[in-house]
Amino acid sequence: MPPAQGGQHLTSTLRLIRRLGAGAMGTVWAAEEIGLGRQVAVKVMSPGYANDDPSKERFRKEAQAAARIRSPYVATIFGHGVTDDGQPFITMELLDGETLRDRLRRLGPLPIEEVVRLFGQMARGLAAAHKMGVVHRDIKPANLFVIDDEGEPFVKVLDFGIAKDLDASSELTSTGAMLGTPAYMSPEQYDDTKRVDHRTDLWSLGIVAYEALTGKTPFTGSSLPAMAFSIARGEFQPPSALRQDLPRTLDGWMARALSLDVEARFGSTMEMAETLAAATKPPAGRAGTTSPPTTAPDLAYAETKPSSPEKPQIPPPSKPVSGKVGDLFKAAPKRPTNALAQDLPQAGEGPRLDIVEDPSRGVLTLSLAGRFGRALAFDKRGESLFIGFSKGEVVSFDLQARRVNWSTRLRVSPLCLDTGAGHLAVGCADGRVRLFDASRGLVQSTLHIDATPVRALALDEGAKTLAVSGEGYRVTGEGHRVTFWSVSTGECLQVAQEHADEVRALAFDGRNGLWASGSRDTTVRVWDASFRQTQVLRGGVVNCVAFAADGRHLAAGYSDGSLILWMTPPRWEFDKRLTGHTKRINSLAFVHGAGTAGALVTGSEDGTLRVWDVATGRMQRTVGTGTTTITCVSTTQDGRYVASASADGAVRLYRWPLHPSLGEQPAAK
Repeated sequence: MPPAQGGQHLTSTLRLIRRLGAGAMGTVWAAEEIGLGRQVAVKVMSPGYANDDPSKERFRKEAQAAARIRSPYVATIFGHGVTDDGQPFITMELLDGETLRDRLRRLGPLPIEEVVRLFGQMARGLAAAHKMGVVHRDIKPANLFVIDDEGEPFVKVLDFGIAKDLDASSELTSTGAMLGTPAYMSPEQYDDTKRVDHRTDLWSLGIVAYEALTGKTPFTGSSLPAMAFSIARGEFQPPSALRQDLPRTLDGWMARALSLDVEARFGSTMEMAETLAAATKPPAGRAGTTSPPTTAPDLAYAETKPSSPEKPQIPPPSKPVSGKVGDLFKAAPKRPTNALAQDLPQAGEGPRLDIVEDPSRGVLTLSLAGRFGRALAFDKRGESLFIGFSKGEVVSFDLQARRVNWSTRLRVSPLCLDTGAGHLAVGCADGRVRLFDASRGLVQSTLHIDATPVRALALDEGAKTLAVSGEGYRVTGEGHRVTFWSVSTGECLQVAQEHADEVRALAFDGRNGLWASGSRDTTVRVWDASFRQTQVLRGGVVNCVAFAADGRHLAAGYSDGSLILWMTPPRWEFDKRLTGHTKRINSLAFVHGAGTAGALVTGSEDGTLRVWDVATGRMQRTVGTGTTTITCVSTTQDGRYVASASADGAVRLYRWPLHPSLGEQPAAK
């Protein structure tokens, strides 16, 4: 069979456009899915392998392994197939950027902060794979793709072509067969592939970190036996000996990461990421740094461009940190443009942020005196938690460093939050939506909706379109509207008025490109990408709605304490009604990520947070004393964290799965 070439139709709906690169088993092309008008990346197996059954099976396994992993840090696989002449191919998302290998060749050793950031993202991607029992086995800079996302580098893990499924009963390679790239392979990959588990990826991550910081790999050899001998000796130069600004604490981290003893290495990628962040923090008194403050600075009123202060650091876990969060912003008002306008800041001081961590149970509590959290949202990467407090404070909290990224205090109360593509949308009590740059805390624009509070909003993942509903029904008879807005221009794209009463909830489905709205009129209505109503689902007075990350379920929470699950396209069938809460459900969220897509978390006025098994409808866990209302819940896309806000003023961040000591598990029936 001839090699693939530009302009070739692999199938009747898939046309190759241009070659992007080549790997060990095939070439990668930009291609067009003709029916959908979408550009994708296509990996086409080389003709020399297409007649080799083990190679074809390994190629198929690559598609299956990567497709199971749900993480923003892993390249998304759309599907796989075989051409009419027998050439296997895989379709995946088309990425715009460069491999980490090319970035290192272009820039040399990277800044410490950038390495820590990218490492945390690699760790999250591999953690999602490891949860599914998949070991990559070929982690190297060429298989890590860096995207420039809103001015910040963002990495995705590529190429699961030689991944190992720990749950598989057989191997695709014979005993002792070696797969991988020599400089990045763990000792056990050289020795016996039967001993390979997730810790081989941890070794390779250590090699990547060493190279990103120093520009060199720790082990070298002019031949495969020489490389194997170098790795088997386990001797390498400490990173601080190769680069003066690297702290010596990093040497100890690297020694553990590259230990020949598998048991002596880190236990998980996330443990590696967290300890790397700690090992690279400048010590107190070092030039250009200051000692960690005993208090965090005060929140300040502002809605404009921030300065660049040092981020407050947090003392050891389990000890509360209280103090001021800082004057992070200075006034820089802009002239209104179309429906967009920049708000003027106010001067003033706010309360002190308290942070208490219980590491043994995986719980972090954040609070502001005299305030309670009204709205929560994680960024799509699962790196930051955004909190809207009752008296106007908006805080971005770094989940890995356990510190405040930025904060601001609005002149009105934030009522709802959503995130997408580096943006944070904040719906407020004055009928406006503030659009923030999520990484810097800059209010880029303010969207004027009407004179009544913004009840609900939803932002699509690309931050191109915003859906909004307000409380105007009680005043003007127009609160039943859902309006769709262009984020970039402030133009109203569509006004939907099919609801007969106040719209209380909105959600966006990134998989199917759908919007959902829930109302007091007892309906959930579904809208397509053209803002046309496609479904009307009935059940009761709706308070909250959410789509599952895989696009297979839509859930709604009701005033009677029940919730309903529906199957999404193409079936659109009622699935089940879940009961257990004794009062209205205020908020719900699916627990996303590898291995946990079947869980749903709800927060209620009955003072409990409950966890449900989506497949069976069984309640798995009840958390809370039942004495204070849970106002909001949120989850990360990678399934690592669940957050809740309650009327007692506490915002609680839980590691998932929840620790056994948290809450009650109902007795088995």
